[in-house]
Parts: sequence; C-alpha cells; structure tokens
Amino acid sequence: MEKTTKKYPTICICQLVIALAMLLPLPLKAGREADAQSILMRSLGLLQHPNGSSFDYQMKLTRFFTQSGSLILKGKKTYGKSKKNTMWSDGTTTWKLSPDESEVVVYRTADLKRKPLGELLDEVRHNCKYNLEQSQEGTYLVHVRSLDKKSDIREATVLIDARSFVPKQFRMKVGLVWVLVDIQNFRTGNYPDSFFQYQPKEHPRTKIVDRR
Repeated sequence: MEKTTKKYPTICICQLVIALAMLLPLPLKAGREADAQSILMRSLGLLQHPNGSSFDYQMKLTRFFTQSGSLILKGKKTYGKSKKNTMWSDGTTTWKLSPDESEVVVYRTADLKRKPLGELLDEVRHNCKYNLEQSQEGTYLVHVRSLDKKSDIREATVLIDARSFVPKQFRMKVGLVWVLVDIQNFRTGNYPDSFFQYQPKEHPRTKIVDRR
C-alpha cells in the first residue's frame, strides 16, 4: 500500500526576504524623516523665538573669508552687528549702517542677494526633505534638502544639542557657495518689534540712502 503525502506550497526564503524588505523600510524611513523634521522645527523655534533670541556667531564663506559678530532673531526679523556694519531687518525693509555711521543704506529685503539669517532660516521650514544623520554623542545632525529650485538655501546640515535643542552649527548651501555658521552664547530675550527697525533719531548725523 502506497503512502500518500500531502503537498504543501513551497515558499522560497528569498521571496520572504524580498517581501519583508518591501514592507519594512517605508515606515522606518518615514519615521526617521518625521523625527528629523520634528527636531529641526523645535530647534528653529528656539532660534526664531517669538520673544527673540541672541547669540554670537562666526561665519565662513570660504577659507579666505570669515566674519564674526552677534545676531538677534525674532521670527524673520534680524539684527546683526559686526565690524563690517550694523544691520536691522523687520522682514520687509533692511537697513545697513556703515562702521563710521556716516550713512545708512535702505533696501527692500526681497531685493537683497544675501538675505538676513532670519529670512534664510524660514526657508528650511517648508517644502524640504529632512533626514536624521549619525553624529557625535549628545547631538543631532539634521540634513535638509530643498525641493524648491528657487529657494536661496539649496541644502543644509544643522548640528543640534540633544538636550537643549539649541543649534550649535549651520552649514548651508546658498546658491553655489557653502556657508558655515558656528553659534555660541545662545540665550532667549524679550525684544520689541521696533528693535529690528533703524531709528533715525538715534543717528541724527547719518545720511540715509534709500535704494528701495
């Protein structure tokens, strides 16, 4: 008498691996991108604090060009002081005061080739892809790539303190140039909107050159 054996469908191990590979990466990648975006938005929320924040910076455009100074941000608004000039920007108008305070030049912020930092940072909040990369212990490294070809910031990496979420360094590709910004002495404050506008009464002898 011959024994009958039941036939079971044969499933190749390779097929199982491929099936699992197709299922697993998508949620992991999506979660990682969501984590990166969440971390970056929290950090930018501190930097562009609704009451304002201040910090010292050192900026490098190339090996041969560096600039250091202090910045105060409040949303898109920016106040900056360096050896080169003093700058106010309320998000619409930008004023640049010469070192000797002999003249202040007024611009429409939208017309500037190099926008104030508050304006630039606002661009990485929208229409970008985010990725959380490996970094040193105690920090997050978030990579940002713009999906908007007209964006001033094409690509950026942001080094963020893992405990405080305070940004420590920005590396941004503005046009064809990479700009490195190191941040120190970060603190939040309480700055009125008028702080980000040039006050002629405080500079009565300064010539105003309006290029709007």
